[in-house]
Amino acid sequence: MLHHRIKTGFSMTLLYLIFFLFFLPAAPAVAVDYYVGPSGFDGPANGSSASPWKTIHYAISKILTDNNVLHVLPGTYSVANGEDFTSVGNPLTIAYNNIQILGDTSGGVILDGTDGVDWTAGLVVGTGVTGVIIQGLEIRNFTEEGIRVIGSSPRIEKNKIYDNSTGILVDANIASASPTIINNLIYASVSSAMTRGIYIYGYDFGSLSEIFHNTIDGGSGDGVYLDQNNGAISPSIRFNNITNFG
Repeated sequence: MLHHRIKTGFSMTLLYLIFFLFFLPAAPAVAVDYYVGPSGFDGPANGSSASPWKTIHYAISKILTDNNVLHVLPGTYSVANGEDFTSVGNPLTIAYNNIQILGDTSGGVILDGTDGVDWTAGLVVGTGVTGVIIQGLEIRNFTEEGIRVIGSSPRIEKNKIYDNSTGILVDANIASASPTIINNLIYASVSSAMTRGIYIYGYDFGSLSEIFHNTIDGGSGDGVYLDQNNGAISPSIRFNNITNFG
C-alpha cells in the first residue's frame, strides 16, 4: 500500500507539471528597440542605436512582429533624402500590435511629403491593430493626410501635423476606429495648405474617438469634421483650441 501511494503521488506530480507547462499563459514578448536616422544605412544588419536604418519606409517594412519600438532620430525624412514608396511596395503602414513610433525628445523629426507622388499619407495605422503609439513627430506637406487611421484605435500625441490636405483622417468604414488624439498641433502655415484638421467618417462602423487638448488652426474647411452614414460616430471632443477655419 505504501508503495502504491508513492507511485500515485509521483503520477499526480507529473500531471500537474504537464498542466503548468501547457496551460499557463505565455510570457509577453519583450519589446525590441529599433532606430532610424537620415545619416544611417538601410540594410538587414542595421537598426540598432549604433547603426540605425536610414529611411522610415525601410524601417517599418522590417518591423514584422508585435511589441516593438521605433526611435526616430532628428532629421528630415523625404523623397529627396531617400524615402522610396516603391522599393518596399506599400505606404508607411503600421500593421502589428503594440508598435511605438517615437520621435526623438530633442525634436526636429520631420516626415516631409514634398514630391511624394505615391507617398500621399505620412503614416497609416492599419485595420485591427492595437496598442499603437505615434508621438513626437513633425508631419508635413502630404497631399492627403498627415496620419491615416483605418479601423484601429492608436494613441496619437504630441505631434506637429501641418500643411497636409487633412491633418488626421479616422476611417471607420471597414472596422470601428476610436483613436485617442491628444496634445497635437494641427495647422496650416500657408494659405489653403489644409482643408480639415481632423476628419472622422463611419459609413458602416462607429467611432468613439477621444480628441483632447489639441490646437487646430487655419484650414479652409472644418477643424473637426464628422461624416457618418450607417456608422455611429460619437467622439468625445474637449478642451481643444480650434481657430481660423472656413
